[in-house]
Amino acid sequence: MANPISNLPGLSPVKKAQDPQKTTSADERRSAYLRGGAGPARAHGEDLALSILEDGGLALLRKELEESLRDVFPSGEEGGAGPEGKKPEDSFSIGLDTSPEAVAERVLGFALGFFPNYKARNAGQDETETLNRFEAEIRRGIEDGFRRAKDALAGLGMLQGETSDRIEETYGLVQDKLAAAFAPEEE
Repeated sequence: MANPISNLPGLSPVKKAQDPQKTTSADERRSAYLRGGAGPARAHGEDLALSILEDGGLALLRKELEESLRDVFPSGEEGGAGPEGKKPEDSFSIGLDTSPEAVAERVLGFALGFFPNYKARNAGQDETETLNRFEAEIRRGIEDGFRRAKDALAGLGMLQGETSDRIEETYGLVQDKLAAAFAPEEE
């Protein structure tokens, strides 16, 4: 059975899993990382890299959600200025599309990007069950990411009015896109 998420734009069909005897365990990857092994996770900091190894990427998903919202609403030390001296009201002019639709697309693309590795780690198991477990895991990660981002914005006194409305709209769009991505295929 083809999985429904392979039909989404920008995602290639899921590749067959590698030979399970050739894959490395989380402990081996963690040890290699701590010995100084390079990798894209190193740029995000050791704590995040270790979290990624521990929970299969949900920490990175959470971090991405938080960073996306921080890009929209940066905070800083002097007069609310954020990265490169930008103020929250300047966020919409720095070239990043922060519309609820664009943010929802980035969140969904990022989350679904974990599927090939998830499927490879669960090779030999029922494909429908693997897909259902994957859906449940990314939904938990997305829920947690939105909750944490909202808590952070509330702590800054920024979760009100248009900001709150845009976050709720983005959340609704993400949920709609997830439902469409995981809807059973019609025959």
